[in-house]
Amino acid sequence: MNKKKLVLFVPAFVLLFSLTYCSKKSQVFNQVRLPGFDNIDVEYNKFVVDAGSSTTLKIPGGTNIVIPSNAFVDENGNPVTGDVDISYREFQDAADIIISGMPMSYDSAGKVNSFETAGMFEINGFKDGKPIFVAKDKSLQVNFASNTSSGNFNFYEFDSTSNNWSFTTGNIETRINPVRDSLQKQIGKEPNKPILPQIVTSETKVLDLNINFDLYPELKSMEGLMWTYAGTDSKNNPDNNKWIYKVNWSSIQLNPFNEESNQYELVLKSAKTEFRTIITPVLSQLHFDQSKKNFDEKMNAYLQVKKGIENQKMLAERENEFMRSFSVSGFGLYNCDRIYSRPSMITLNAEFKIDGKGIDFNTCKTLIHVSANSKAVIRYNASNIKTFVIDPLDDNLFIAILNDNKVAMLERNEVSSLNLKRFIEGGGEKSAINFSFNLKTRIESIKSEEDIRKLIATI
Repeated sequence: MNKKKLVLFVPAFVLLFSLTYCSKKSQVFNQVRLPGFDNIDVEYNKFVVDAGSSTTLKIPGGTNIVIPSNAFVDENGNPVTGDVDISYREFQDAADIIISGMPMSYDSAGKVNSFETAGMFEINGFKDGKPIFVAKDKSLQVNFASNTSSGNFNFYEFDSTSNNWSFTTGNIETRINPVRDSLQKQIGKEPNKPILPQIVTSETKVLDLNINFDLYPELKSMEGLMWTYAGTDSKNNPDNNKWIYKVNWSSIQLNPFNEESNQYELVLKSAKTEFRTIITPVLSQLHFDQSKKNFDEKMNAYLQVKKGIENQKMLAERENEFMRSFSVSGFGLYNCDRIYSRPSMITLNAEFKIDGKGIDFNTCKTLIHVSANSKAVIRYNASNIKTFVIDPLDDNLFIAILNDNKVAMLERNEVSSLNLKRFIEGGGEKSAINFSFNLKTRIESIKSEEDIRKLIATI
């Protein structure tokens, strides 16, 4: 990945939630990475920044990180100067979490809970390959973008000493991502598509209308424009309604009807009656040849404008819709999560099988339960697999990561077909129920991040 040197300062404009961390907080992710796929990981965004200048890092998806000047020290507390390397990555959904091996359990007062995420991130800093640290009197402002709109999410840091997440701030404010909002407001209105009329023939029955070209400028360049019936119902054909030529119409309107077919709705009104029909423009061969060049020029201009609008829409769609802001005083792992809990959860004494045989954790690295619209990733191993909770009303799938990057699956529709809803009683947790799940090994191995992302999205 190409490195980008940034020296742009963007002032803070959002509410911050202050955290207090040790300034020499270690960079520990590799120590806690859970079993997953070999040689596949979530890539870092890498930047080179001037330690002496205020800098804003802009991350694909909408996140931005504001770094104040002189924010870094070495392991001895000495100021760091010159260029430093900053690496940053996000974990927004189940694919990111599974690939990275991100821990998603939280031990609180001896009770192990699972997280549902609104997004997680890891940020690290280096000088000449050696870790650097955030100075005691400095902090980094992280304006974190995600597509999760709901509230009641808390902010946690990963504590390398306890090997557990540490609660920091509750009920983080959610707001619209201002960059996405600004891009959407800049999207222009698509202009009318130029019209290339048909060529009139000797058999064509035409209408000669007195058009106000100020109202229809796209037709103004077409000298000699005539109209012919384009509908399918004979009762609306002007040729079958000779009476319309005898009425003194007080209003003649053209309304776009089918842009792709160059069709308009003609509306004729008088004090006593009205007539509606579908028509399309036609030209004589002479006028057609004269208009074709003008049409080509207008079509090229139209396509350029349309392409620009599509690019604007694409840029806006790349930005995550919502934003939450934090002030962090050290490098490391952070998440914006909440305890995964639903009133309709049930407890199961589960037996898991792969291809009809009991699961063997010598060949199965981990068993993963994905739920909450791919925002909850719950891992099971030999010690905790017997009893677990599941919400039958949620979307649920199971993935077993095997040796050689093979996987076994129990897909969403298969879990749904088990009809676990029948075990819900009174909307609360139920005493443990014996139940068996059978995962099926897939032929293909997982070779890339895109493979697992497609797998989760389609099953």
